[in-house]
Amino acid sequence: MIKINNLTKIYKSKKTGDVVALNDISFTLPDTGMVFVIGKSGSGKSTLLNLIGGLDSITSGEINADGIDIKSLDDKGFDKYRSSYLTFVFQDYKLFEGLTVKENVQVGLDITNSYNEKLVLDAIEKVGLKGYEKRYPHQLSGGEQQRVAIARSLVKDSKLILADEPTGNLDARTTKQILDLLKEVSKDRLVVIVSHNLGDADLYADRIIELHEGKINSDKEKDHSYNNQYKVIDNKAYLPHYFDMNEDETNDLLENIKTNKVKEVVQIDNGFKDVNNKEYQERTIELKPKKSINRSLLKLFKMFLKKKLSSRILTIVFSVLIFVVLSIIQSFVLFTPNPTDAVFEDKYVVMHKGKTEPLGTSMRSAELYNVVDSDIETFLETGYNDDYYLLSNYGAGANYSLYNISYGLHNSNEWFYFTQSTGTLKCDYDYLVDLFGVDGELKVLAGNLNDKSYGLIITDYLADALIYHDRYVSYENILGKGRYAYVNAIIDTNYEKEFEDIKNLYDTRYSYTNVDEFIQLTYEHPDYERYTQLIFRYYSVCYTFNKNFEEELLEENYLESYYTSAVYSHGDKMLDEDSLSSDDKVIYTASSGIHNVDLDRGQMEMNLELYNELFGTAYTNTNYSLEVNNKVTLTLTKQINGEDIIVYQKEFEIVSLGYTIVHDDDFKELVAHQIDDYGVYFKNNEYAKDLISVGNDLGYYYKSVDFDAGLMISKMISAFEPLFIGILVTIYVVLFSYIIASGVNVVKGNKEEIGIYKALGGKFINIGKVLLLDILVTGILIISISLIATPIVLDLANDILVKSFETVLTVKIFHLDVIRTFVDVLSINFSTLFAAIILSAIVPALWLFTLKPIQIIKE
Repeated sequence: MIKINNLTKIYKSKKTGDVVALNDISFTLPDTGMVFVIGKSGSGKSTLLNLIGGLDSITSGEINADGIDIKSLDDKGFDKYRSSYLTFVFQDYKLFEGLTVKENVQVGLDITNSYNEKLVLDAIEKVGLKGYEKRYPHQLSGGEQQRVAIARSLVKDSKLILADEPTGNLDARTTKQILDLLKEVSKDRLVVIVSHNLGDADLYADRIIELHEGKINSDKEKDHSYNNQYKVIDNKAYLPHYFDMNEDETNDLLENIKTNKVKEVVQIDNGFKDVNNKEYQERTIELKPKKSINRSLLKLFKMFLKKKLSSRILTIVFSVLIFVVLSIIQSFVLFTPNPTDAVFEDKYVVMHKGKTEPLGTSMRSAELYNVVDSDIETFLETGYNDDYYLLSNYGAGANYSLYNISYGLHNSNEWFYFTQSTGTLKCDYDYLVDLFGVDGELKVLAGNLNDKSYGLIITDYLADALIYHDRYVSYENILGKGRYAYVNAIIDTNYEKEFEDIKNLYDTRYSYTNVDEFIQLTYEHPDYERYTQLIFRYYSVCYTFNKNFEEELLEENYLESYYTSAVYSHGDKMLDEDSLSSDDKVIYTASSGIHNVDLDRGQMEMNLELYNELFGTAYTNTNYSLEVNNKVTLTLTKQINGEDIIVYQKEFEIVSLGYTIVHDDDFKELVAHQIDDYGVYFKNNEYAKDLISVGNDLGYYYKSVDFDAGLMISKMISAFEPLFIGILVTIYVVLFSYIIASGVNVVKGNKEEIGIYKALGGKFINIGKVLLLDILVTGILIISISLIATPIVLDLANDILVKSFETVLTVKIFHLDVIRTFVDVLSINFSTLFAAIILSAIVPALWLFTLKPIQIIKE
């Protein structure tokens, strides 16, 4: 009997916390019978089976199997327990593919050191596979393979059979055969089956234990007086449970109903009643030791290993070479730029949401997506528990629109100063002190930090950019209501001293006759990467302490000088920025307050060229008529949770041609829909890798020079993808062929010894073990050397390739690895190599088995 008392199993997890798989359950199991453990996925069924089988450790409680306290067993004790007391029947059979049916069954006795051929043959016959002894698993159906697994269990004469979904991969007919067999087996031993199938449990179980969330939901046993047959008693017809009636029974039922002998039809229940757990009977059984490998086989193996040593070394060297070349090509083809591969050394984690654009000859724009609450919740699930700040797409700059915000790094090498800010970060005073402060203080160069609640705080870098690119002449001139924003104050960042060399380099750019030479100098400057990252993330950003400053901006009409972009359509014709080719046709909508155009709500003045594009006309400034075609629809969409959602759509009447202008109030509605948070600044970089990885899945990216360069490299590689795939296929064929040929050579090189061993009565299974062990040692050496050599060669190849890409792309690559060691790829390669090694042993061994010993010796 098996006694389970207060059994609890808890799985520890840092991310999800403790998971209770089994929660203080107690029951006893008899010596014989078929017990089904049922329940939904996650209810604890397989956990219970693994604990009884000694495959997993117990958190608390006890399992006592005929005097064996499982919790007290050490590793050796578990080996004995599993080899002699119980056996498993798995859903996917777990047969040895290289062994016959008979040899697979023999394994059950080999491990108990009690081999008896009659027992093996009797077990095979008992499961209905007599005549199949020499077949291999791949020659059997799923049901036949499961029968072999059961025979392997029977031959051990174990007291307990644990079956985990034994019919999960079988059809209905085969399922019945297997369960019938296990039912028969359960007459003289205990069979415990984990299953999802309640129907099978009702039909076959002597007892059903249902688990729910780690607890026993019900524990019932079959009533021995239960009769599941069709019958008519006292004008009631009883229909069998889970059985189809035969034709005679069906006709009898219909006749009885017709003659009114049956007035009520009822369904027989499943015949189970609450179990009465029997008292555990104390007893002690002796565990049989596990058998060790035969010493004669070890001697034979050593003899094989010494022969043709030079040939074996050549095999190892050539295989490692092929493996390394394979890894290089694979890592090159599988290269995909990932933000986590180029993490800039920074105290903050800065994530932007939208479609990134690679490096180019000018500053790039990208489509922005807004941050949603669910994004923040997902970020916080990484365990991050510090402050974070949201980045708005509103800001101050010399050339600014809410839609066309510069989303790339300053890659043009034309100006040291950005032409616009990259948004406004809603932060706090401590954040700015931490970022730019000196001795715990923030140095204000001009203005008052708290002048207006809707005002912005800008850096001296951004202020100098405004002076450089726009009409401003001094810091004081920038303060207050400016062209694009209200500026409260300008703070000191010490950027000029920090990037003095970079600025001086830009100041001398016109002295270079060769632009490429100047570009190369900037990329190669040791501070260039730091400059691009810090300028983009911090120095070109506006700041505010008011998290709701956007609402106040709308109330104060500070956005009338902005431009906003949208999609215009007339009939089936639709135009947006991407459908217009020349720069002067970019569609922007402005407020009428800028141009003093007299418009009513719902009216629009439209750009002449835009009008001609939409309506197919050829009007000029002095020759046009708007009497017929004067309606246009303006549409705004947002990317929300991966979908384009229309947030604004309105039809406008075109009353004149000139600029593209709408009424102030209409424009305010447009702008209100386009101010969004598109970035997140995390104050603590402890979770940088996790945050970046999660953000990448959510559509965020961590902008860096290397990441941009990686995008271009990826496009170049994809152009040659068919060629690389052809090379990879060729290498795989060469690798398999060579490893198999090496295995054949091992057999041929040891034919005499093998023949003598067989002639002396050695069994094929033992020869197979020796051959497999011989080739496995070679394989292990190949894998071990490959593990050491592959990273070294890949690093060297990456350095050469990166230098080549830097020359071709005229960019500086700082940390990006184009060729690198991919753990997943190496795992696949090693699995492939291991499979080839196994195959190289099976193929010659099968050939050898067809020959007689005397033939081998003579040959």
